Amino acid sequence: MGRTGSSLIGVARAAFSARRKGCAWAWRQGNRVIGLASARRRSGLQSWEVTHLLLAADRYDGLPDLLDRVARTIASYGGQRLFLRLSQDDPAVDAMRPGGFFPSVHEVLFVRPPRRDDVTHHADPGDGADFPRQKRQADDHDIFRLYNAAIPPKIRADFGMTFDQWSASREPAMGRSTEFVVEGDTGLVAWLRSMHWSGVGQLHAMAHPGHELDLARIVDYGLARLGRVQTARCLVADYQVALEDILTDRGFRAAGEFVTLIRSMTVRARRDAGVRATAIS
Repeated sequence: MGRTGSSLIGVARAAFSARRKGCAWAWRQGNRVIGLASARRRSGLQSWEVTHLLLAADRYDGLPDLLDRVARTIASYGGQRLFLRLSQDDPAVDAMRPGGFFPSVHEVLFVRPPRRDDVTHHADPGDGADFPRQKRQADDHDIFRLYNAAIPPKIRADFGMTFDQWSASREPAMGRSTEFVVEGDTGLVAWLRSMHWSGVGQLHAMAHPGHELDLARIVDYGLARLGRVQTARCLVADYQVALEDILTDRGFRAAGEFVTLIRSMTVRARRDAGVRATAIS
């Protein structure tokens, strides 16, 4: 998420980027563009996310109108949820409430700088069936069951209670992405996505309650797969205490706090040409 001032160059770049990946909306007063938002689908048509939010001179007063136009347009496409991640201390967080956005997940970004040694927690896989393996397409429903066991009920309600809703709300992968799972006696007990682009490695992980050792195992496996990236990072939700401990033990440090806000659209939007936030097609 990025916000900047009223530079026309910044507005133009954001608009053209959004046209390749999703949609962009401009908030205008007369001939002056004073706000711009761009959004794209997550992993399905039901769920979208705001990718850029640019405002002129902290004009938070018009933010609810701008994002209401975004939500209405997305709802007209069949969207049910609109996500927005901001820094925890961003003044825009409070400005979102009149627009129907409410905080759902609080996260801490953990970052590890480049390692100068060969020390790693990665162990020899051996022949154990419970060692991390690459995800297969047939694992999707088992990952959904793991998600239901690992995520608090309130978060599940926000992101989606059904398999289709959950699938649509998953964040899209970036760069080179691979998913891994750990199998237990009763099914999958841990999952991890490893992404790598431009010298940055990023992990996403979750595990069934009571399987902290499997979580540590799959995190170590993912870190070993990343190799010597310039920076490794991982977003950790406030309920993922075990994951936070594992990353801290492996040299990660907190680098920022974020909150994901969600607006639910349960009614198909009207096409309202009178709204001052004009859609850029």
